[in-house]
Amino acid sequence: MDEDERIRTEITIETQSVTRIRTISGTGSFCSDCREIVIAILDSQAARAIGTNEEHIASLRLSGEIHEIEKAAICSASLARYVRKEKL
Repeated sequence: MDEDERIRTEITIETQSVTRIRTISGTGSFCSDCREIVIAILDSQAARAIGTNEEHIASLRLSGEIHEIEKAAICSASLARYVRKEKL
């Protein structure tokens, strides 16, 4: 091998994580946008689950990207759809 000849090695590491969110009650809430019973999660839980902050979650709620169920709770189904869309 000549001194001018170099070998380049590229390594790609892909990771995947699963976040479990436990709720106090096992019951769901009705999301009028999804038109189904879903699990309502707090903004803080949603932010932790997708690695962002509560302000970003609030902006997603205001834009309609994720659905608001109660004052500080969002639809977990719409959050899951948002995450899948962003990862494509």
